[in-house]
This record gives sequence, structure tokens and C-alpha cells, in this order.
Amino acid sequence: MHQIAASLGNAIDAKDHSTSSHSRQVADLARCLALRAGMSTSQAEVIHIAGHLHDIGKIGIPDEVLSKRTPLTDAEWAMIRQHPVTGAKIVAPVHIMNGSTGIAKMILHHHERWDGRGYPHRLRGESIPLGARILCLADSFSAMMESRAYRNRLTLGGSIEELRRNAGSQFDPKLCGLMVDMLWEAGVADEFCTLDLLVTRIMCERVLRKTDVRAENASGENPGVGCPRTEELW
Repeated sequence: MHQIAASLGNAIDAKDHSTSSHSRQVADLARCLALRAGMSTSQAEVIHIAGHLHDIGKIGIPDEVLSKRTPLTDAEWAMIRQHPVTGAKIVAPVHIMNGSTGIAKMILHHHERWDGRGYPHRLRGESIPLGARILCLADSFSAMMESRAYRNRLTLGGSIEELRRNAGSQFDPKLCGLMVDMLWEAGVADEFCTLDLLVTRIMCERVLRKTDVRAENASGENPGVGCPRTEELW
């Protein structure tokens, strides 16, 4: 399922050269944030799949709209705002994407805002699915760190400041705080750090923390407990 989701995400990103790795970056960052928030490995993996597919609804938007350098018309904005609905409809017939996993709902609501001013349904606060709130942060941060047809990328510091500025309005304030802390720890010394490098650092730090805990347990309170298996690291 991961491979299929990643392939579909790559297909969507190929429509716009400025977002060539966007879906993968959103997926990886969302998984890191889910784990930082204390979610289980299996829950984080579901969010990872949703991250790959979050923009699949853009398949129905003309390329000239996605890559437009000038302000969008009202009709073009309406197309953009429809892509979460289209995306949810695309994945809904797939049983594993609907129902208990909630992937379809994460896709549907990843552009909702904490203050209720998002789209498509203007949900507010905790009425927005948790996975969608995580995707919103990952999607927004990835976009800030990318150059787009209509603007240059922000620096790491500028992107983190933008997250802070929108905590409690666009973003879940608690999740936003976790995100800022996670990013700050991973990239504070490198103002022009790329998102791929940030995610790699976050992943490595998690592996090292888990390995250190296991090593301490093996030499102290819980002798005989060795290093974590690969599947336990996430």
C-alpha cells in the first residue's frame, strides 16, 4: 500500500516541477510529527500513507492553474478549493483508505483551519480529524520551504516563524508547538537546511534516542533487552 500511495503521490507532483518531492516530504514530515505527538507506529504509518495522497485531487486541476504565476481568478480558486473533495472521492472506494483508517477524511480536511476559516467544510478546532491537522502542518511547512512559481522559498527560520505566527489560527496550537520544537532541534544551526535533510535528521535522532534507551535498559534495570528491531524504530 505504501508503494502504491508513493507512486500516486509522485504522479501528482510531476504535474508541477516546483513540487517534485512535495508529497513524499509531506508524508515523511507528517509521520515524524505523529510520532512526536505520541501516536503509535501503526497510526503514524496511516498518516504517512495519507501524506503521499493528500493532493491526489489535484489531478483534476489544469496544469496552467497549478503553475500560474499571476493571481488566481475566483473560478480558479474554486478549482483549487475543490481538490480535497475530489481527492477524498478518489480514494474512498478503496476499503483500506476509508472507514477505520480515516485516510479519506484526512485528505478531505487537510485544508481546514483551527479557527474554522478553512475549506471545504469550515471545520473548527478538534472537530478537524487529528490526522488532517497533522497533514495541514506538514503540507504548509513543506510549501514554505519550496520555491513556487509565484514566490521564492522561505528560510528555515522564516518558515518556523510563520508556523508560530499562525498557531491557534491556521494550525492546532499544541501540534504546532511540537512541530516547531522538532524542527528547531533538527535544523537550528543550519538556516538554509533543506526539508529532506531536516526529516533525515529527525528520523536519525529518533533512532538514536530509541537505541540509547534500549542500551540503558540492557545495562541497567532491564538486562537482556537489546537494541530495537527495525520495525520498532517508527
